[in-house]
Amino acid sequence: MEYIYDNPTRDPRQSSHWQSLSHQEGDKCISNLDELKQVFAHDMQLTMLSTTATAPTTRSSSGTTTEVSYDVKAPADANARLALWSCLLGYCEGLCTSKQEQHRFHLFPIPIQALERLVETEFTQPLRDLVLVDPNNTAGPQLSVVCSPEQPELSSSTSPPQPQQRRPPPLPRRLPHRQAAQAISNWIWKRVKSKSNVKDEAHANSVWIVLRGSAVDGKSVDCFGAALATVIGLRQAGGYHDSILTLSEDHAYESHPSEENHIGSSCGLDATTAATTTTMIPMNTCEVAIPGNTKAQQAKRGQETSLTFAAAAGGKATTMHPSKPRLTPQTSWLYMGMAPVYCSTPSMIVAAALANLNFQIEQSLAQRYERNSRPLIELKRDLLWVLKDANQIDKFPFALCELAWSEEHVTSERGEAQVAIPTTTLTALTTTSAESSLEGTGEGDSHGNTNTGSSGVVLVTAIEALYHEAIVCDQTHYQNKQKYPYCYMGFYHKGAVMGQDRGVAEEKDEEYRLPLAVEYFSYAARIASTFAYEWGDSLQLSKVMIKLAEWIVLEILCSTSGERSREDDSAPPKAKKGQQHLQHQPRQWHNPKNAVSTAEWVLRFYDHLLAWEERSQEQFLPILKPSHPASIGKAFSLFNPAVRQEVLSNTQTQQQQQQQTLLQSHRLTNRKGSLAAALQMPKIVLSDLHFTLLIGGEQESEDTGRSSRRKRKIR
Repeated sequence: MEYIYDNPTRDPRQSSHWQSLSHQEGDKCISNLDELKQVFAHDMQLTMLSTTATAPTTRSSSGTTTEVSYDVKAPADANARLALWSCLLGYCEGLCTSKQEQHRFHLFPIPIQALERLVETEFTQPLRDLVLVDPNNTAGPQLSVVCSPEQPELSSSTSPPQPQQRRPPPLPRRLPHRQAAQAISNWIWKRVKSKSNVKDEAHANSVWIVLRGSAVDGKSVDCFGAALATVIGLRQAGGYHDSILTLSEDHAYESHPSEENHIGSSCGLDATTAATTTTMIPMNTCEVAIPGNTKAQQAKRGQETSLTFAAAAGGKATTMHPSKPRLTPQTSWLYMGMAPVYCSTPSMIVAAALANLNFQIEQSLAQRYERNSRPLIELKRDLLWVLKDANQIDKFPFALCELAWSEEHVTSERGEAQVAIPTTTLTALTTTSAESSLEGTGEGDSHGNTNTGSSGVVLVTAIEALYHEAIVCDQTHYQNKQKYPYCYMGFYHKGAVMGQDRGVAEEKDEEYRLPLAVEYFSYAARIASTFAYEWGDSLQLSKVMIKLAEWIVLEILCSTSGERSREDDSAPPKAKKGQQHLQHQPRQWHNPKNAVSTAEWVLRFYDHLLAWEERSQEQFLPILKPSHPASIGKAFSLFNPAVRQEVLSNTQTQQQQQQQTLLQSHRLTNRKGSLAAALQMPKIVLSDLHFTLLIGGEQESEDTGRSSRRKRKIR
């Protein structure tokens, strides 16, 4: 894949985005990225005053670190700037990502005051009127402390003056939380452009799209954008400060403490309490990311997520396969097995908006190029660093991965810096130590790194360290339910070998990364196999597994010509007629140990997928068909027979001697099965029979005739 980086120079004041705003004489604008970082750091500090004393810092383009100057005593609602930053990020994304080159503009100046006016008049005030029954009384209960100005200075002999307590004003009369969530989400979906399918809508995940998407960008809000805007509306306009943006890897919804577990004042959870208690107290949930404006769709918004599973309990999948495990919140990938990311603080909500900022302009798989916006990459990268330096994304794997991904595209000095991380986090990421058996180049650790010593640390780039931090974060805080950190890490190692033109010597030095890439892809497949399969719940998950298999077979196990990144906005490379598909040849390994290690991880990758089908009692992965170009048969045919025999025989020996279950699939471990044997043959020939899924038990009885009659075969 060739990466092209677009850097438009057109004045944004000529854009329809700028012209759709109400401008006034004397409005302030942000003129450059350094100024934007200062404003962002200032606003984020105001949201964190009650949770941390860490002051955000910014780095100028010259690399120097400066601390933002601000009045820490300035009163500010921690949620007051949420809608503004979501709107500003969406505005910037719209400026830079049009597929038509003449409609892409430079980011600066950014009309921040005009955007503030837009948010207040068209978002905050309408939603406030919507949820508040008594708009004239919007102040929450506060304890005012008043000291007389004539009081003397305190001394050791002077008793402290007693503050005069004022009676707090009455609570604002507003809708119940769930009713407010439904009302706000319905308002959002009515406001945006109506589309039948918005799941894969690009650049449609911000308050800006809610307010200007239909008129300016021609887009409808996507599911994440709807959930984000709903939570921001609840917090900023309605004062429901305990509203939590709740994220899985492919879904977003709203959560809040149940009434009997309500914490804090009437405004709900403060940021510190919310961040430390969301996993310890019962939470109510609200589905809000439901597109459409029929009465039935509107009625579903605000409902508990558990109703999704109750409605699916009598679906066709259950009646067709009575023994098939039912989908539950604990086994659902779409809801991350009851271990979602709770964005319970304003800074985490902004981090979610920033991490989902999409800098891709267009992609062509046929012509193998991808065009990205360089200004957006730099904006996203630098603002995420501000949050990282303030420890605000330490429990957010996706934000950490997106920071590293931005650094991969446009690397700063921080991204290139060498960082020491414990060697224990490099491998040993599985439940069995036997799986961590990678071989490097023959020198140093399994990463080919000679910078190790008795200290137990290894030097890696800051980019790789961020990916490792995301993996450790997932393991520590989210029960190892997230596959994407492993996918990012595997793609990083794959790209380090294949992302640019290399000589033979350079490729040989980096070859150790290829088994590492497959290792991390195998971990992602193992996580996928822990979830119950259901088409609507696991569609995106199965798509990712198919993509990983294609990367393994077509790019890692095959030799392809390197491609060079270009930093201009020239036309994409044109594919010649009849040459849209590259010719793939089996990789010629420089180090035989790397070939064996890669084959071991390829075997485990497909083993996890085979086991996933067996646990779900349904065949659903096209890559587990013999005819698929990324099937296990195709993958193993790219290794020579000696490597295949060594890997399969070693695996069987290790399982017998160490009494460890390295392989999970019955179709691979069944002694009388033919799949494992066929993979060791000089010429691999597989049919549907090798992948037959047996329902009702895999162990054959002595009377094979009666056994076969008891089994149902699914092909």
